[in-house]
Amino acid sequence: MALKSGKYFIWAAAFLMFACAVLHSMAWMRAQGDFSPEARPLAALLWFLLGIDWAVIGGLWVLGASKGIAARPLLLLSVVVPVSVAVGLCLTIGPGFFPVYLQLGAAGLLLLGAFRLT
Repeated sequence: MALKSGKYFIWAAAFLMFACAVLHSMAWMRAQGDFSPEARPLAALLWFLLGIDWAVIGGLWVLGASKGIAARPLLLLSVVVPVSVAVGLCLTIGPGFFPVYLQLGAAGLLLLGAFRLT
């Protein structure tokens, strides 16, 4: 049963990453006013690349959960992505920014799930 419960935690972490990707992509309309008209195309590219990155990481986590303990080292290594995003957001925007906790929550669920895989 430990294998299944580990998978559930990893799936929950992947769901959070997918949610971050969707929320980030939807927020572009609100954030585009923060950029000058000349910089908006580049900002849009970078903005949507972050959303794609989080969706890809979430997909890789789902695949890693299906591989079981064989994928544990790669799952543990991939926790760097949400942790580094959370640290960057904390340093630039502040700890009161809600997406910091979405990223840290995804990282925590992934770690818990990876260590529970048997």
